[in-house]
Amino acid sequence: MSDNDWDSGDSSRSPPRVLFGQFARADKSEYICSVTNVSIDGAAFKSRVLAASNEFLVAKLEHLGRVECRAGEATGDGFMVRWDISPADRTAFLSKFTWLDDYYAGKAADSRQYNRRQFSETKSVVTLLDGRSIPCEISDISLSGAGVIMKKVPDIGSKIYLGKVLCEVMRHTDEGLGVRFLTGFGSDLMSELLAGENI
Repeated sequence: MSDNDWDSGDSSRSPPRVLFGQFARADKSEYICSVTNVSIDGAAFKSRVLAASNEFLVAKLEHLGRVECRAGEATGDGFMVRWDISPADRTAFLSKFTWLDDYYAGKAADSRQYNRRQFSETKSVVTLLDGRSIPCEISDISLSGAGVIMKKVPDIGSKIYLGKVLCEVMRHTDEGLGVRFLTGFGSDLMSELLAGENI
């Protein structure tokens, strides 16, 4: 495979924003990353940790969810990746990528509404993208987001982790903030939301 095979593709197809997420290595260690130059073939990961060339990674990315990939050449602040997608899954991934283009162009809605479940004294941790962790409590959750009780609140629009789930701060409340989930999660949502110490 030539170095050009790691190129992120036609820049005219790249969504004009930075995505956020995390990637896991074979030893299950997980690292926060930001993602640019996203194409149907791959992307650029910005991370404080570099993966080895051709290393297999599992990423959970904003809007795209879980995606397997292979690390490519190092960049100044991270490394390139090539999506490791089977032919059977490629059509579904292309649909996600097309939706992402439409979403950034204002052609796709992202306004799902779900019933919320209330909680009391459910402790978790908010982790900022710079690595700082802030104790919090979850007041309510739905399939699309959660209410969080905390004293210091990140700015609206900030990307944070609530437990191990990547979220966007949508609003400030009297008690803290409301967040929207940005990535998929495992079969046990509460376990993901309460596992902040493992990020």
